[in-house]
Amino acid sequence: MKTIVGKCLVASFISVTLLACASETPDTESLSETAEHQDALTAAQVTELFKLLTKIGKKEAYSDDICWRESVGRVGALPSTCPGGEKDGGLCYPACAEGYDGVGPVCWEICPAGYADVGALCHRFGQTFAKKAYGRGVGSPMSCAAGLEEDAGLCYEPCNAGYEGVGPVCWKSACPSAFPVECGAGCAKDLTTCLKATANQSLKSLQFISTVVSQDVVGSISKGIDAANAFNVPICK
Repeated sequence: MKTIVGKCLVASFISVTLLACASETPDTESLSETAEHQDALTAAQVTELFKLLTKIGKKEAYSDDICWRESVGRVGALPSTCPGGEKDGGLCYPACAEGYDGVGPVCWEICPAGYADVGALCHRFGQTFAKKAYGRGVGSPMSCAAGLEEDAGLCYEPCNAGYEGVGPVCWKSACPSAFPVECGAGCAKDLTTCLKATANQSLKSLQFISTVVSQDVVGSISKGIDAANAFNVPICK
């Protein structure tokens, strides 16, 4: 029942969307002819869309011979620590010597008591002198805090035992015995099935993108369903 209701809602939403799109006035000689053309086109599109609903959830030939690995999400954060140094402007620098204050890659002399700090100068009652300064390198990137691991510039909590981290996802490391071949984020019964599924998923995704770019409404929905079906395989057990 939930599936039937869901399909009806999708169909209703698609119908309203198409009617709204059809309301734009095309460049024709007669407004009445335009309206008739729009009504006929919309009716044809809605009919085709109802046919497409029967494709939702359709399995590919390889669907029972491949499965997705179990996975757990994790949230990454920017590196924020500087072991043995100090942070400045998003970089890590060695601490300045006593009596000096760091600003980026330069350590500047701290003005004596009673002197005003004026940038690279110290000033008091008409007395002005230039601060001493020295460089402390170009700086180095910040690192992850202890206990975290870095991946693609972000810091993550380590995955649990038996899982391998790839960016924001922890994937189960080992494939089950029924699907022994590692296949990206999935496991397959054999290499041929893996290659076939990967090629089909890539092709269906590209076809969907192509129809979206071409602004083909019905074609986009059809190819979108095909692309979703290509990835419709069970979770590995």
